[in-house]
Amino acid sequence: MPVLRMFMPITKVNVAQRLVYGLATAETEDLAGEICDYASTKPLYEKWSETISKSTRGKSLGNLRAMHGPVAAGKVTAISFNDADKQIEICAKVVDDAEWRKVEEGVYTGFSQGGAYAKRWTDADGLTRYTAEPTEISLVDLPCLPEAHFEMIKADGSVERRCFVKDAAATLLSQLSEEMKDVSASGDAEQTALTTARKLRDIIERASAMLQTMLSEDSPEKKRDEDGSESIYRDRYWAQIDGDRLRAGEDLAAFDFAVNSGPTRSKAALSRAVLRGADSEEAAHAICRERLSFMHAISKGGGWKVFGRGWGRRVSACEALAVHMIHGAAAGPILGVKARRAAGKSRKAKIKAALSGGAGTIGGVHPVVGGNFWLNSLLASCVVAAVIAFWFISWRHSQRALAFMAEAAIVPSPQVNQQAATTSSSDMRVEQHDLQF
Repeated sequence: MPVLRMFMPITKVNVAQRLVYGLATAETEDLAGEICDYASTKPLYEKWSETISKSTRGKSLGNLRAMHGPVAAGKVTAISFNDADKQIEICAKVVDDAEWRKVEEGVYTGFSQGGAYAKRWTDADGLTRYTAEPTEISLVDLPCLPEAHFEMIKADGSVERRCFVKDAAATLLSQLSEEMKDVSASGDAEQTALTTARKLRDIIERASAMLQTMLSEDSPEKKRDEDGSESIYRDRYWAQIDGDRLRAGEDLAAFDFAVNSGPTRSKAALSRAVLRGADSEEAAHAICRERLSFMHAISKGGGWKVFGRGWGRRVSACEALAVHMIHGAAAGPILGVKARRAAGKSRKAKIKAALSGGAGTIGGVHPVVGGNFWLNSLLASCVVAAVIAFWFISWRHSQRALAFMAEAAIVPSPQVNQQAATTSSSDMRVEQHDLQF
């Protein structure tokens, strides 16, 4: 079932009570050009909220996450179904200190419903409508329009009108993500490589212009640490993994793992890699593998089915960027080789899956001689499990191939590297973290 995402801006924040107000969904066109059907979606939202309420004995009316990741940011405290305006309004309480700081500073700009499409169809006007089946509400930092704002209710009761933090990097990353989705949907990474590279050039050129703006003295991005957001990441994540002592590439893999899944897990994965005597590239790969394993472990209840593709793409992109940081200008050929290998492994896995499926069919027609029903059922189950495993391996290798291919397309030339050599390595590493993640 396809993954559902819909962005709705935050409208009000109550500082004293840590409450955030906004819409969960509305019968309006979303970022994908689709419309959520209010009438058919409302019963599913009521069912979702009632289930959460029963499991928490009325303490929560819905689960609140951060960036659709494995971070429990808080809970939904009120939900209202506005039949007149065909929208679902919510109030959420943010209990996580780090996530609340991002709300206060305008980093988080809205809510996003997470779940699946229960139904999709084309209405009489030719528009695509859908029924949403929610599994969570998440705080997100998708970029808003320049005039977007929210009301900040201070502890003394006064109301202040504030603007959201504009994130140019988020816009670029969102566009890059869309290009990666197009490549993934094509089903043939090799044939679309050149087309994707051309599309990426425009994004890279604008990213370069954005970096030049960031270097200017009056740049808002240059002064972003005035709100303390960079200090949060440095103190609570970078310092916790002792990032200044890590090698380039290795530091990115460990840092991104720490931000999204906690510094304790990241440090443990890093320690295991160091004990094995891994070099920086081997350590980065090992950390990313452990991160994927952790994601699978926490999503046994169906979370991977809903969010796994997005999580997997992020880890694959992080892994590819780490290789880029380690090898510099030489990363292009290396990433190209890795992309071809990953694509090759993907094709081999698909062939094995097809063969396994065929073997399962044969086994069904010709039972084991002298066997019984339960033995045949057990063998059939093993065959099905093998097919699923092979297809998952195929998907994972294809994601790695796409990530490596995208990074290979943007590896800077040696001349660019020479110009960047005037900047200290530690500053460059932090800048890459800030830009990419």
